[in-house]
Amino acid sequence: MGASFHISLPCLSVKATKSFYVDTIGASSGRKTQNWVDINLFGNQITFIKAEKFNFTSPNYVFEGKILPSFHFGVIVDLKDWEQIYSSLME
Repeated sequence: MGASFHISLPCLSVKATKSFYVDTIGASSGRKTQNWVDINLFGNQITFIKAEKFNFTSPNYVFEGKILPSFHFGVIVDLKDWEQIYSSLME
């Protein structure tokens, strides 16, 4: 899996979103303005753009007994990286 991805997502606060991904998760930030920020998450680029409150009306779905939102993404990491991220979230 050598390919990276780019995704653009809405956020309510560029500052708070950047703080979560950089300070909590340990990602790095790239280009930014007052209204958007690029986050490098394991070699993948997520652009968060400040938006008004938004409403996703698509229903949730069940996977392996857990309810998941129909709109989501994730990065597949090895167990060592996951444990480090999880530890940061629990602090």
